[in-house]
Amino acid sequence: MKLITTDESARIAEVDRRTFMRWKADGIILPVSKIKNRLYFDEDEVKRLASARMPLLNNQANGVVFKTDMVDIQLNAIGLQILKEAKEQMEELHIYDDSYLSTLNLYAIQYQLYLYYITKAQMDEMVTYGGTGGLRVHPFASIADRHLQNFLRMQDTLGLNPKSKNSITRHKSEHEGQSDMSDLFE
Repeated sequence: MKLITTDESARIAEVDRRTFMRWKADGIILPVSKIKNRLYFDEDEVKRLASARMPLLNNQANGVVFKTDMVDIQLNAIGLQILKEAKEQMEELHIYDDSYLSTLNLYAIQYQLYLYYITKAQMDEMVTYGGTGGLRVHPFASIADRHLQNFLRMQDTLGLNPKSKNSITRHKSEHEGQSDMSDLFE
């Protein structure tokens, strides 16, 4: 694994440094090391990200042009299964509509990335030696943990864990039979 700086990573990905840092903040790519306040990324991961990057999108709807850097991460069989199960759970609670699809895709991608990085970390030793010779957790294990945390946060938000599911069903049963505000204006 060759480590490269943020500037080198942005150059390889052919984006501005700020765009690359936004990707980092969004969890699209994560640093594997931080030494003296400098972030280092895995060169292979940056190249994978650069090759998966879609061109700028131009959306001409309503006369407004939106330009966004997008990353195309394809869902594998596990990601598609997670997506299907989440959609079914939300439909069961009657809280799903098509506007949730992109969020559910991100939810499935977080789990898929978690599995990818934890598998990568398990191929090596889970504990490595740092620059000073002390033991430290493998960088990919740390990245996997961050993706798992994102996945669990999204699970809470979407109502896909038992606690939040109970909260949604309790809220719906409490408000059953009550008119919502839209009924007042008909």
